[in-house]
Formats: sequence, structure tokens, C-alpha cells
Amino acid sequence: MTTVLWILAAMFNLWSAYLFTKRFGFHDGKDRAVTFTLLFVTQIITSVFIAGACIEHLTNLTLFGVDVLFWLISAALVYRQGERLLPSVRQFKWPVRGWHWSGIVFGLMLVIFLAFCAYMGHVLPPYSYDALGYHLVSVATWMHEHRIVDIQASLWANVYPKNAELLYTWLYMSVDSDHWIHLGQWLFGIVGVIATMASARVIGLSRSGAIISGALFFTAPTVILQATTDYNDLAFCAMFLIFFYGYLKFMGSRDWRYMLLSGMAGGITLGIKSDAVMYIAVCFIVMLVQFARFYRKHQVTAKQIVGCLCLLVFPILLFGSEWYIHTWIIYGNPVYPFTVSIAGHVLFAGRGSVAQLIINPNTPSQLLHKPWWQQVWISWTRIPTNYSYDMHIGGFGVIWTFIEWPALVVTFFYALVKDKKLCYQVMVPLIVMFILQPANWWGRYTLFMIPLGAWSFVYICARLRQKWLWTTLYSLVLVIVCGSYGVGAALFAKMDTQHASQVVQAVHNAFATPPQARTVGSVVYPEYHWVDALKGPTNIGMADDVPFPYPLFGDHAKNNVYKFQMQSRATFLHEVQVEDIRYIMTVKGDPYDKWARQDHRRFAPYSQSAGYDVFRVRSSS
Repeated sequence: MTTVLWILAAMFNLWSAYLFTKRFGFHDGKDRAVTFTLLFVTQIITSVFIAGACIEHLTNLTLFGVDVLFWLISAALVYRQGERLLPSVRQFKWPVRGWHWSGIVFGLMLVIFLAFCAYMGHVLPPYSYDALGYHLVSVATWMHEHRIVDIQASLWANVYPKNAELLYTWLYMSVDSDHWIHLGQWLFGIVGVIATMASARVIGLSRSGAIISGALFFTAPTVILQATTDYNDLAFCAMFLIFFYGYLKFMGSRDWRYMLLSGMAGGITLGIKSDAVMYIAVCFIVMLVQFARFYRKHQVTAKQIVGCLCLLVFPILLFGSEWYIHTWIIYGNPVYPFTVSIAGHVLFAGRGSVAQLIINPNTPSQLLHKPWWQQVWISWTRIPTNYSYDMHIGGFGVIWTFIEWPALVVTFFYALVKDKKLCYQVMVPLIVMFILQPANWWGRYTLFMIPLGAWSFVYICARLRQKWLWTTLYSLVLVIVCGSYGVGAALFAKMDTQHASQVVQAVHNAFATPPQARTVGSVVYPEYHWVDALKGPTNIGMADDVPFPYPLFGDHAKNNVYKFQMQSRATFLHEVQVEDIRYIMTVKGDPYDKWARQDHRRFAPYSQSAGYDVFRVRSSS
């Protein structure tokens, strides 16, 4: 019954997104596609937030009620205009004349890769490091409590913005399990493809060129591998690209509707990662320059400028600020645990800078103590022999190194002379963002560069007069993309799993495990397999050096998970009693492990694995 309610809620969500899109009154097909996509995602995130945080009853019944309310509002707005509430078949005609073979073939390739990623996302249980460590810990905690609450089991889950996790929660609610949760970033991948294609048309590329751009974006190694994880980097990039589309359209039209779309997308983006502040600020500066030009030519008034800026800023604050306000209230710092300082003066105290806590510990040895441009050069020119969802070097793939990056350089200098709009409204802002982005050698942090490279490649090909030359280039790129993944699939089929990477082993284990039994413990990390045998809901304690809280929640997020903080043996025993802990997972040799081993009266060994011990707490007599 709950799944039926979820499906009905999703249908009302789609319907109301269509009606709200209709209310915007766009006639351009790409405007309608981008607007519908943005509103669909925004309504999902908003509905889950209202149900879980405002109503504090995170169930499919509540979600259904919220989505019906959105539908009533959208229907009333459209009905007042005397328009149809149901879409007409005529609205969905797709022009097929004048297509080039390249657009059709690349489009077919894109569909195949999207289908493959969706399938792999369904086959695999959650397996990625940060997802198990904190992204999905938020989802599991909320589902366990049936409301949005603070997360005790992970500091990062409690302090990071969580708009992407709201969508993952929506997917979890579909079957009260994580069987479909991998489709979260897959859906965001589709959003990114739509935004990439739509922006390509705004830049001036053909329909076929737009499809090629979208296909090259999604088939980049880091993108396609991120699409099967529950990280938030692809989600962040996709929503930023929606923001960027609205920004581009507004720059060329001064239509307030695009400013509103950018504001909504910017708010969702800010609620995914704080990096959005810098991205939005760069585009905001370009907008101010354009406003100054319009004002000087008497094309806009000061009142119109203020109105447009309000349409941008208010939705950004509405959809993106709530997580930072929460963290500010709890920790006294909106971006805790990062320290914020200006010119040596600490504005918000934390545990260290972004470089100290994130970048430096994850910087590969070959990049240490090198200037940023040299780090980028090494990352972009190194050809890796294998790919992963969190590649530090070479994550953009062979196409970027040999095709898109050179095309970007050529296009920049060409546009600098021949196409000022492309140069200063598109390329310069994105390049500035890239330069300002910390750890810009890290592929998943700069995914927005892939669309820029794809646009540049298609832009250059469109200006080649010799048909055989651009036909050859398109064919070459197609062969490289399909060939590289084809070779990878062949090697995967013949690979010895004993010496393979953890992800490869997980894929093999998943295919060898019945669908209903695929869990983190049975497929990815066997040290968590003991959780699958627990019959009913229970309270599980974990040492603070156990890396992954999420698997301890179990299927349906039935278990309560409590993370011990390193203090003293007396405090540890007190917390076990107060929290009614029934099982404890420790790292072999850590203080918790020693305390549990020393107290045979309270703790009985329950399970052992490489590096970990599990104890059952004896019932007090």
C-alpha cells in the first residue's frame, strides 16, 4: 500500500510540475524541458522536507498529501487562465527532419549508457565510501525516525547541506529500502544531460550538436561512475548547469522568468554543496556588468534591476540556506567543521581549513607541493589504466585529454576574437570558477568543465568547412568512447576477482547473490554481514573509528545506531546502559574493543572479521 501511495504521489508531482511549467508560459521547447526538470526535482526535495521537517511525519501518506497540495495550487493557477489541465499529444511532437547521423548515433549511445547505469545502480547495493560514511546515514536516520532530525552517528552527515539526500530519501521511500536509491545521481545525471543540451542550443549549436554534447558529458568516466553512487558531486554539477542555463537565457533576453529559474536552481545547488556560493557569485558579477550596460543604454530601470535581483536572491535563500542556518545554530558556524577566516581573523571557528581537513589528506603523492596548474596538468594528461567513481587523477578520460581539452583551448582563442558573447558570458566565467575551485585537479569537483569541453568540440566541428573532416572527428570520438568501454567490459569479464578492485569484486558478488539478499555486508563489506542476520529492530553501538554507520541500520532502516565518542571506560559503559545498546561493533585493538573484552560479564563475543569485532551486550539480571 505504501508503494502505491508513493507512485500516486510521484504522478501528482509530475503533473503539478507540468502545470507549473505551463504557467511560466514558455514557447521554446528547451525552456519547457529545463523548467519541467527543475520543478520536478524542486518539488521532490521540497515535499520530502515539508513532510519530514515541518510536519515531522515522513511517510508516503504525508508525502502524498503534500504533493496533492502542490497539484491543487498548480491546477488553480492554470485553471484561472482557462487552459487545459491535461497535456495534449500535440505538445510532444519531436522534429525529426534535418537530423544529422551523428546526432542519432550519439543519442542512441546515450540511451544505452543511461540504461546500463540504471541497471547497475539497481543491481549493486550502496558501495561507495562517502555514501556509506555519511550521505546515506542521513537518509537512514530520517527513515528510522520518520522525520528529519539531527544525525548522531556521523558528524559530516549532520553538518553538510543535504538537498541531494532529500531526493535519495524520496527514492528510499518507494519500497522502504535502498534497492532503488542508486537512481538518485542517475536522475541528476539526466538533469545534467538536459541542461548541457539546452545550453548547447543557447550557445548556437545544432540539435545534433546538442545531443553530442549531452552524450559526451554523461559518458565521461567520472560522470558515468558517479551515476551509480550516492555521492552528491554529479547532483551538484547537474543543478548548477540548470542554473547556468537560466543565466545564459537571461543574459540574452532580460526575461525575468529566467532569473527566477536561476534562483530556484541556485538554491537547490547551494543546498547540495557550499561551493555553489563561489559559482553563483561569479555569474552574479557577470550579470551586474550586463545590468550596468543595459542601464547605461536605458534598456532597464533601477526598479527592474532590483526586481530581477530579488527573483534571483530570494529563491536561493529559500531553497539553499536552511542547512547552513541549522549548522550555525548547532555549532556556531554555518560551514562547520571548517574554519572561516579573512586576513588571519577567524570569523567562524572550526576544526581546520578545507585544505587541512579534506584536500591535503586526499592529495596524491605525485601532486603534493606543486602549484595548482601543474597539478591540473598531471591530472589531465595522465592516462589511467582503470577508472573509479572517485578518481583523483585522469577522471575526465581519454576524450578530454586528446579531444575536448585541445578544443576548449582553440575555441577560447577563436571566441576571444570572433565570438565575444561566447567568450565572456560562457567560457570566462566557467574558467574562473575552475581556477577558484579548491582541488581543481580532482575530477569530481570540476565536472562542469566536461560540458564546456564538449561544447567546444562541437563548436569547432561546426565551423569546419570540409565535411569529411568533422565527420571523421565525430566518428573517431564515437569509436573511442564505445571502444574504451567495450574493452573495459571485456577485461572485466575475464578479470580474476581475487586481484581486482573492491568495486569489481562487488559487481561479481552482486551477480552471484540473489536480488533480495544483496546488502552491503553480503556484496561489498563482509564485516557488516552480521547485521543481515538480526531478526528485529535493535540498538547498535559503534566505535568512532568504525568507518561506515549506514550498513548498521539494516534493511528498512530498522535499527537505531549510536556512535560512541572517545572519552573513558566509565562513560562508555554508561552510554551502553543509557542508550540500551544491544550490539557493539569495534575495531580490533581500539580502546572500545579492549574495554569490551575485559568485561565478560557485560559483553559476549558475537562476530569476528578481518579488523573488526562485534559484541552482544548481555541482558542485565
